[in-house]
Amino acid sequence: MNLPLEFQDAASFLEEFRACTWGDVTWNRYFKNTEFIQQCGITQDEINDIIMVQLDESHYKKGPEEERDSTYPDGVIYVFEYPWESYKIYIKLKIIRKGGRRMTLCMSFHESEK
Repeated sequence: MNLPLEFQDAASFLEEFRACTWGDVTWNRYFKNTEFIQQCGITQDEINDIIMVQLDESHYKKGPEEERDSTYPDGVIYVFEYPWESYKIYIKLKIIRKGGRRMTLCMSFHESEK
């Protein structure tokens, strides 16, 4: 995989993700994500704080990965695990390359598989 320097490691990826995110972190409304968010009572502000401030390379789990599903826009994906209260949160972040623009998406935000 021939990635730009800003995607070569978790710290660089997070820096670029944060630079490309405007306003609240956009997260995928998959059932697993919404169920977890409702169950644990985490707020959008707390999600923003975790992803935009607290998350760092020490929470790295895997990546970089390219999008494998051709029905979704191309992008670069990293996976992190973050301890929050009594949970270990599985966080999958993606920077989407669309034309000359980059957009961000939190694909997964739910309790890690045990």
